[in-house]
Amino acid sequence: MQVIELQATKVQSIMELYPNTCLWPEVWLFCQCKREDPALPYHKTRGLIEFDLSTVSETIKYANLRLFCTGAVGNTSWGIAARKLTRENWLDSAATWIKYDGVNSWTAPGGDYDPGMGGYTYNFVVGQYYYFAVSDIVVEAQGGSKKVEIELCGTWWDGGYDWYTIIFQPTAGGGAEYAPTLMCVPDVPPEIHKVYDPTQIDSDTIKLWGYIDYDNGEDVEVRASYHKPGDAATVTDWQDGLHTGGVFTITIDGTDRDQDYYYALQARTDTHDGEWTPEYLFHTSIATPEVETDPANQITLRKAGLTGKATAVYNASIIERGFVWDTVSHDKPVGVSPEESEYANCWTEAGEFALEMFTHEISGLERNTTYYFRACVCDNYPEWGYGDELSFTTKDYIAAWEFEDYRLGNVVKVIDEDLGIDVWCRVTRITRDLFNPAKAHLELENIPGEVDIHKDERWEREKY
Repeated sequence: MQVIELQATKVQSIMELYPNTCLWPEVWLFCQCKREDPALPYHKTRGLIEFDLSTVSETIKYANLRLFCTGAVGNTSWGIAARKLTRENWLDSAATWIKYDGVNSWTAPGGDYDPGMGGYTYNFVVGQYYYFAVSDIVVEAQGGSKKVEIELCGTWWDGGYDWYTIIFQPTAGGGAEYAPTLMCVPDVPPEIHKVYDPTQIDSDTIKLWGYIDYDNGEDVEVRASYHKPGDAATVTDWQDGLHTGGVFTITIDGTDRDQDYYYALQARTDTHDGEWTPEYLFHTSIATPEVETDPANQITLRKAGLTGKATAVYNASIIERGFVWDTVSHDKPVGVSPEESEYANCWTEAGEFALEMFTHEISGLERNTTYYFRACVCDNYPEWGYGDELSFTTKDYIAAWEFEDYRLGNVVKVIDEDLGIDVWCRVTRITRDLFNPAKAHLELENIPGEVDIHKDERWEREKY
């Protein structure tokens, strides 16, 4: 928020108790209301302050008088008002309770002020700043003589025996920050003071961030403009919710991936449209689709069932999915199709797919072998995304059999479920389970010549 600070050009105190005495403005700025005895008149002290607006080119919308309290006695909870002093030609070197320039009298003793203009505050504590709303006085002065004339008056005058004296720092003698100061807020458009880096540039909703410092009493709206190089700009709707400024976000969607975008931000109030910020650049990421790899199932000697699930896709749809597998582990593929990856094997299917589970049975595997695999999906950019790598090991025995006699040397027929054929084997070894005699581990040997691919191979199998 832009604030214009002005130091006082004239300061004086006038006291009813000494009506013809010019006091010491460089020492005190009094405001006092006192009644020590009902038989005595009130003893009042008032402060006079002037500011010059002639150097201010901006139109002032709000203004506060800031005073620093250096003394407070009596009932300090009572209020003090900052009113419009209606006379401009008073002299700080000569003004008294009776006369404004040492020669000519006030219209009424104690100064000429308008009780309907200005503001007040109360509960004074030494060492604190206090603010008086004087916007109406300042706005009127800026349209006229450029002189802001203020008189400080106590707000308790009638009845009771209460009293108080409040003293303010009158000049810059103790430091300019403590002197009477007119703090003016110009009527200017809201300004975006900072633009932060966008976030979520790898998603389908990108967030643009900015900061606006504005406290002129009006609601602030913001919007964004963005475009690819050479394209027409897209402008968002106005977004409200900023009353006193602060950090804001604007969400944009529909951007293309792996692209440069230029963007700018703008703020406005009901009365002013702010300027667009300079254009800033961000680059959208590749944002590959996301997929989960689930554990393999229905594993046999030469087959296994693979399962994956597409979980996320950004500004796109899924047009292909599948699996990659190999007998050695590989790093996750990046920017390549399954056929181009380091995996020796792959399977894919094309179509239009939702975020859903998909399966595929792979065959022709080696028995007792560990395989590494990943699920993968492709969107219509096209961009491939790969899930985590999992592994499984194929079985090392025949899946089913048909025999009843377990004696050594017997010839039995077993069924290879993977190949769908019968295989004749000879029982070469039987190991019984010590704790479960009905359970046996059989070692079988192919009968040479029966099935070439089983020749000289051995399997173990449990029989219950």
